[in-house]
Parts: sequence; structure tokens; C-alpha cells
Amino acid sequence: MSRSWRSDRAARPARRPARAVWTALALVAVLAGLVAWLVGNGAETFDAARSLHPVPLAAALLATSAGAVVAALAWRAALSGTGAQLPLRACLRVCLVGQLGKYLPGSLWPAMVQAELAGRRGVPRLLVVTAFTVSLGASLSAGALVGTVAVLGGGWASGPWPTALVAALAAAFLAVLARPRLITHGLGRLLARVTGGPAERVRPGAVRACLLLSVLGWVVTGLHVWFLALALGAPALAALAPAVGGLALATVVGSLVVIAPGGLGAREAVLVGVLATLLPLPAAGVVAAASRLLTLFGECLVALAATLADRRAPQRAGVPVPEGAGP
Repeated sequence: MSRSWRSDRAARPARRPARAVWTALALVAVLAGLVAWLVGNGAETFDAARSLHPVPLAAALLATSAGAVVAALAWRAALSGTGAQLPLRACLRVCLVGQLGKYLPGSLWPAMVQAELAGRRGVPRLLVVTAFTVSLGASLSAGALVGTVAVLGGGWASGPWPTALVAALAAAFLAVLARPRLITHGLGRLLARVTGGPAERVRPGAVRACLLLSVLGWVVTGLHVWFLALALGAPALAALAPAVGGLALATVVGSLVVIAPGGLGAREAVLVGVLATLLPLPAAGVVAAASRLLTLFGECLVALAATLADRRAPQRAGVPVPEGAGP
């Protein structure tokens, strides 16, 4: 372990009390806002909640669970690009269980859990951290693209500036697809500086696969918001783009608020703001709250299923690709 890595870990305890205070304040603020919301809109909110029948709830749960699996496949693509391989069941278990760490305060828990789980299977931890960083960057980039294109391109806002923003994001995404080294080179140097070890290379084809799977994951996951909105009376075609795009934007914004576990509060605020153009405010709040609960339940469900499936499979260690095999 390098000196820079040790010094960084030694400095963390000094920052933990302040971070804990800010996290507690953020959670108190979110809970206070929720209580105020229920006091002001209690009857309308409960009426909207009663409109969510089992069929749309089941469809929404299926969509958010499927989206989590697609996101795990994107992580697997990034991991394979570093030169490490894990069996599919083990890879799904490592990624899906690790992703539950995002519900803890801080932004590094998923990477730490994934590195620990994959390390037990013989995969070098630095490769896992590299895969996490690449997949996180791909997920945020794809989420920003899907959200902006769906929300602004779907007519939620009009004018030259929204059109220019959509065009710029699409051009940047296509540029990274064409030349993945635009991001992998910088990420490799950053990780090398943080860990004090050599920069790990990620194969361009793996980055492309990770990006495309991330886009697919956002679309599939966003369908669960659409199902919920339809159940509360939103028009089918008009609600599709804002539902999918609104969830993508809301989750990206929530991911950037690192003091809130899972982006709690920020995610709901953005999603309600987008859905309020289609639904009454209490109904939009119900969709956002139901989305949060179904997402948590769906992620726990697929993580449990992946764990059980991996335990029943023959145990094989991760196989690093021989040095020099990559481009």
C-alpha cells in the first residue's frame, strides 16, 4: 500500500464527525420537509396513494429490478475491460450487493464493498476500483444524456438553449463512444495519483459496451416511473419521455449530493418538479415516494437473488488477463 493511500486513510477520521453532522442535518431537513408536505397535502396525497393498484406496482417493480441488472452488466463490461474476469453470477452478486452501499452516507461504500467481495474471488482490488470509476462515469454521463434529451427534447422546454444543450451532450457522448480514451486516460491518471500505483488501462470496446448498457439501463429503469404515472392518470405518450428522463436527471443530481444516502431528498425534489407538469403535485409526490421504495426493494431483491444464485454455482476465482493482452 502506497504512502499517499495510507495518508489519505489516516486523514479520514478527522473528517468523519463533520460529515456525520452534515448528513444528520440533511436527513432531518428531508424528514421535516416530508412532514410539512403531508400536513399541507395529506388528503390529496393519500387519495393518490390509494390509486396505485397491484398491477402497476408489480410492473414498476419488474422494470426497476431489470434496470438494476442491466446496470450490473455495464459494470461487468467495465471490469472485463481492465483485464479481470468473473463468472456472470459472481459478477452480478459483487456489483448488486456492492451497490446497496450507496444508501450509506458517503460515495465510496459501493466501491469498497465491491472491492472486498471481488477480492475474495482473486480479483485485484485496484481493478475493481477502476471498473467502479469507469462504470460510475458512464452511468452519470448516460443519465445526463438520457435525462436531458428526454426531458428537453420531449418538449418539456423549448428554445435555442435547450436545443443546443441536447446537441452538445449528444455530441460529447458520441465523441466518447468513438474515442473512449477521452475519459479512460484521465481516469487512469487520477486513480494512479490517488492510490500511488500504476495506471490501469481499460479496453476501448469495454468502455463502449459500458456506455451503451448504461443508456439501456436508464431507459429500462425509467419505465417504472412511467407505469406509476400512468396509474395516477398521466397521459401515456406525453408521460413517457418526462418519466424516463426525469428519473435519470433526478438520480444523477441525487448522486452528486454525497451527504444524502442514495441522494435522498434531492432525487425526489427533481423528480417531483418534472412530473408536476403532468400530474397534480400530490400525485407527483406519491410517484416519487413510490419510486424510491420500489427502487430500494427491487435492488435488494436482485442482490439477494444474485447472492443465492452465486452460492449455488461452482466457485471459480477471477481470472486476470495476462499482461499485454489488452490494446
